[in-house]
Amino acid sequence: MISILLVGMLSAACRSTTAPFANVSVAVDSAVYHLKPAGGHYTITLTARLTNGSDRDIYLSRFCPRTSLRRPDGHGSRLWFGQVACMASGSLSPPPVLILSPGSVHTESFTLIGSEQPQARPQITMEDLTGLAIFGFLASTDLRNFEGVMSPQFVLQGPR
Repeated sequence: MISILLVGMLSAACRSTTAPFANVSVAVDSAVYHLKPAGGHYTITLTARLTNGSDRDIYLSRFCPRTSLRRPDGHGSRLWFGQVACMASGSLSPPPVLILSPGSVHTESFTLIGSEQPQARPQITMEDLTGLAIFGFLASTDLRNFEGVMSPQFVLQGPR
């Protein structure tokens, strides 16, 4: 019963309720990702699909950061997995973008990394790397204002 519910959640891509992204959806390839140990840190490989069901072009940011992995709204704990460090740019030119025309689909795979860090203050523990998460792309319709178009919730679980 639970696996049927999770498959249903996964196949029903999240649609933004705010204009201009009301007909744009993001789906990920799994309802559960297991962290894989990799030399002092953990990784997952996530494939995300963004579908432009709107009647206008959507611009996906290719600038850093271009995606977002975070806790769902209302979730109290922090998520320290898949964070991206970005270098500040002094350039005033618009960020590079990928243009998605109406009806197009963009699929991309990401290897996301996280690690327990007992020396950090506050410490980063396995609890900070696992649990509920959502993933999304930074998108715009005007090349000025970018916002996250997010997936349904999925689960990050510790190593098997």
